[in-house]
Amino acid sequence: FQFNNKFESKDSVSEYLGQSGIEIAESKYELAESENSPVLELIGSTGHSSRDSLKFGSTGHEISLGINLSIPISGRFLTRRKLSKARVAINKAELLKRKLIEQQKNQFLTESFKLNQAEKTLKLQQELWRLQKERLDKIISMFSKRMSEKSVILMERETLLRREMILELSRISYIKQKYILDLIQ
Repeated sequence: FQFNNKFESKDSVSEYLGQSGIEIAESKYELAESENSPVLELIGSTGHSSRDSLKFGSTGHEISLGINLSIPISGRFLTRRKLSKARVAINKAELLKRKLIEQQKNQFLTESFKLNQAEKTLKLQQELWRLQKERLDKIISMFSKRMSEKSVILMERETLLRREMILELSRISYIKQKYILDLIQ
């Protein structure tokens, strides 16, 4: 049995989920960091004005422009605390990502081992069934020579049927284990 590490060649679900958590935490950090930055806004509007029928004024086009500069002067301590919390969240997300990847690798190894065991069990059951079939054939041959009783043949057939049932259960177990391993790859 050879272990083929597929986690090195393609991104796993755990890696994707872990990276998403890191990106969310980093965006929260950037948001907290920007709260302490000055903001410069350019404001403008345009319009048309006209007077009513009393003719108090003239009609014309109006334009207004403005600049607004906001510089935060308080809350530096609060911003530092938010940045510190955001950095802790990033670290937690990175740890969670590593933990998820490690869990997936461990699950893959465990399921690979189970598949290997199921394959060995299946081969063993196939060999036991073959031996039981040979035994029954010998007893049937002996019966034709009047060297054994009919009840012995019936008991051996029953034993062979039980062996066949165990063989089929082993096949099902092997197929199930292959399916589980395919799901987590």
